[in-house]
Amino acid sequence: MKKLLFTILIFLTGVCAHPSGIQNPQYTDGWNCGFEGIFGARFGKEGEIVWGKNSKNGERYKLSELEWGHTPALYAGAKIDGGYKRFEISFSSIFFFPTKFGIMKDSDWAQDYGYETGDTSTKTNYSESDNKIKNGFDLELSFAFKFYPTYFLTLRPKISVTYHQMKFNAVGGTYWYGNDKTNNTIFNSYYPYDDPAHSHSGSLPETPLVKYSLQNVYFWTGIQADFFPTPRILLSLATEAAPLAYMNSCDEHVRREIIYKNTSLSAFYAVRQSLRVQFNFKNNLSLALNFCGMLTGETVGTTYEKQGNEDSYRKYYDSSGAYSIYLDIGISVKFVL
Repeated sequence: MKKLLFTILIFLTGVCAHPSGIQNPQYTDGWNCGFEGIFGARFGKEGEIVWGKNSKNGERYKLSELEWGHTPALYAGAKIDGGYKRFEISFSSIFFFPTKFGIMKDSDWAQDYGYETGDTSTKTNYSESDNKIKNGFDLELSFAFKFYPTYFLTLRPKISVTYHQMKFNAVGGTYWYGNDKTNNTIFNSYYPYDDPAHSHSGSLPETPLVKYSLQNVYFWTGIQADFFPTPRILLSLATEAAPLAYMNSCDEHVRREIIYKNTSLSAFYAVRQSLRVQFNFKNNLSLALNFCGMLTGETVGTTYEKQGNEDSYRKYYDSSGAYSIYLDIGISVKFVL
């Protein structure tokens, strides 16, 4: 048994160091180029939070939050990649179909010690509206360098930059608002939105109530590992983090004629994990299943406000944030030229 294990170890060591004619399927000694058609769905949410300051102890608390859900958002796109020997470059683009694809949740925590309520954690206002996408797209440029530790494994340290843009409309829906401390349904909120004895609810007009747009830029760095259990099957796993993420969002409350703009620039707030299972039917044709999850922790920025026909924005809150959480599931067909 020991002799057999020793023989296997020597064999594997020799194969890894000297493939003896067995070549890594991704090895290239010249130019290469490929084109990939993409179709998929995105599940997740985009959101922004404004933080207030407790008037008694100075601690921050949630003042408002907009959560735009994807359930799901459908998209189509393409990817072009090319390279020379160990160097690779790729460019991809996906475009979202304009349709209703989720729920927008609008929450407010309108209590503070300044109102003599004693509790800043009570959600007083809440509403749900249909989330309708107007347009949206992702663009990404990536650079990588290939290593071949063995004939069945390729490693790619890589850097990428992603530009993400979306525009939404919140239309119609239902609201639940807490009454004030005199149980009046008109003035500032006091009771929880879900207190049946001290709240009121109703339907919202079937028109755009909140318009939301965002532009995010992510700078990624990470590593991708491609494993070949057989020459016809590729398993690819990539792990990336964003040393820098810029997020810019704008929400227009149509009936109130108020526009809020949030900007933030944060380091190491986003991570991304992707998995690809590729089936190579021929040397130049393959079909792939793609999975990609992305998480952006709540960034820290500043909110600006503009009312009515005002020409310029003014600072509204120093403490605000944006976040993005999603899972992409898609299928693609690749042609190698």
